[in-house]
Amino acid sequence: MSRVFERVAILGLGLLGGSVARAARKAGLASRVVGYARRRGPLEYALAEGIVDEIADLKGAVSGADLVVLASPVSAMQGLVAEAAPWLAEGALVTDVGSIKGALADSLPGLLPSGVEYVGAHPMAGSHLQGIEFASEDLFQGAPCVVTPLGSNPAEAVEAISAFWEGLGARVLIR
Repeated sequence: MSRVFERVAILGLGLLGGSVARAARKAGLASRVVGYARRRGPLEYALAEGIVDEIADLKGAVSGADLVVLASPVSAMQGLVAEAAPWLAEGALVTDVGSIKGALADSLPGLLPSGVEYVGAHPMAGSHLQGIEFASEDLFQGAPCVVTPLGSNPAEAVEAISAFWEGLGARVLIR
């Protein structure tokens, strides 16, 4: 059974971030989806199209979020987490859509405050089309998603992230 997250912050609103938002709303996995992006255009589009419930700056997006999904380019994820860390609530979970795990697993946990867990994920889904305007609520249906827990992750955190991706339609593999 998938957990319903009260506030899901999606950091990066391109094809993958937008698809996570659409799929989470469709599946009822998020009571509220908040979007953050560096550029104003994707934010305004996501709000106007009902892909997210609200848009915010980084502080506003992650404050009070019980799930944060990093959907920016992998090269930006460490900086985003470092900047967002002061506003992450104890008990929050952080996951990502990045295809590179070693660097993230090595750097992100040390940037997080106590009581916040990072459980990496790599959904193997996408399209030749790019941008939020091509986001699909069905992008993850049947797609493999490799969840990459750290040895230090509590079982509950790994289960919650795995169930989230399964709730989006992905076939979860834990590695």
